[in-house]
This record gives sequence, C-alpha cells and structure tokens, in this order.
Amino acid sequence: MHTNNMYKEMTMYIEACESGSIFENILEDDIGVYAVSATDSTTSSWGTYCSPDDKVNGKSIGSCLGDLFSVNWMEDTDAADIKTETLQEQYANVKKTTTKSPVLQWGQTNFTSEPIADFQSNTDAVQTPDFWTQMIHDGLEFIDDALMINEAEIERKNTFAVDSRDVKLHYFYNKVMKDSTPENHAALQAELSHRMKIDNIFETAFGQEHMDIVRAGETAKVQNFECYRTLIDHFENQCEKFDDYSLKYAKALVQECETNTYLLGIDASLEKINNACPQ
Repeated sequence: MHTNNMYKEMTMYIEACESGSIFENILEDDIGVYAVSATDSTTSSWGTYCSPDDKVNGKSIGSCLGDLFSVNWMEDTDAADIKTETLQEQYANVKKTTTKSPVLQWGQTNFTSEPIADFQSNTDAVQTPDFWTQMIHDGLEFIDDALMINEAEIERKNTFAVDSRDVKLHYFYNKVMKDSTPENHAALQAELSHRMKIDNIFETAFGQEHMDIVRAGETAKVQNFECYRTLIDHFENQCEKFDDYSLKYAKALVQECETNTYLLGIDASLEKINNACPQ
C-alpha cells in the first residue's frame, strides 16, 4: 500500500495476545504507519467487563464483553472531542487505563499530534481549532484530570479482567456457579481436560527446560519463518488445531526453530511432535 501511494498516514490499533510481536523489528518508522498494540511480544491481553460486570440491559451475558485495551480506546473515543484530542493524548489515556498489559506505540510517531478525528471519523478535523474549540478541549482535559478519569471504574475494569487465554474457562466456570447442571459440569471438565492435554503435549514434545523458557517469556525472536510455518502446520495436522489456550505455546515452536532445529535439523523437531501426538 505504501509503495502504491494508497494512503498518506495510517493508524492501527491491534488487540491480541502478544500483539507487539506483529510490529517488533518489523514495522518500519518511515512509511507513514503508526500503530498501538494491546501488549508487547510476550504478554497476554485481557478480557474485561467479565462476570460480575458482564450485564447488558440488566442481563448477565456469561462471558467477557470486550478486551481491556480495545474497550479502553473505544470508550476514550466515545468520551473525547475527537476533533481536538490527539493520537498521542489517546495513547496516554489508554496506557493509563490499561494496567494488565503494557500498551505500546510502534512505527512512525511524528504525526501523533494530529486529532483522532482524522483517522476515526468520516470528516477530517480542523487542523487549527478556533479559540472557543480549544477552550472547550482544555476545559474537558481539566475535568478529566480533576476526576482522574474515574479511578474507581479503571480499577474495577482491571481488577475483574481475565487473561484472554482463560476467557473460555472463565465462561464455563461461571455457568457452573450459576447453574450447576450435569451438562455445565461436563463442559467445565472438558475444558480443564483439554488444557491439561495441551500442557502435556508440549511438555512431552520439548521437555521441562524448554517450556520453562517459554513460560518465562524468554524465547528467541522469529528468524526462521519457513521452519516456524512447517512446525505449526505439522502440529495442526498431527495433534489438533491451535485455539485460544494452545496458542500461548506457539512460542515453543519458535524456540525449537531458533535453537534445536538449527542444531539437529527440522526432521528431529517433527519427530518430537510425532512422539507427543501419535495419530
């Protein structure tokens, strides 16, 4: 898109676990793209408005209604004067209200002084606001500061946030707590069994020392993408498709490609997966 002059400036907001990995050592800082990610390359993102705050029109939905980072930036947009609040001001607000994961900026940041209306509405904002518009903007900022952007609400959203990897477990657990039918108990047990099976597969395939590195977030950066794609495809063919929970272990495949595969060859890595997941 940059090569074909399809945009002047672009902003991206990425909500995903380990979403910093999408940009880290990848996104250039001179192609007019500014990005904000929910987290870094090693940390999960978090669901929010989870039980007991999962009500819509007084009815409990039974699951998280959104993700902490994306809810925070959308709520900030709803509350802001988008013609005057800047990208940088929004980043500062969202970083303050998202305490469960490290919100980060990427790419080209020299246009973050522009108003968010230029990117989140159908009409560009007036680049130089008139006196009264600026006064209103400054007054709203003063009120926000005085109220500390509703610290109690911020704390509650973060306190009841749920690791995105655990949202499905949270859902089944709350179903049992509210209605302890045999069916709900069975669904919760199935989810627990699935998680234990996934844990065992990766422990069996790669060993305790390898997995300790993965859990500590100290895995190598992806360089050998061909190997990584091969191991992902082989795992999904031999074991099962990745889901929200098992995706947290994809880094184990990265570590394998950047260390053991480099030394022993990819066939040895494929065999480890075969042994952990016999057809």
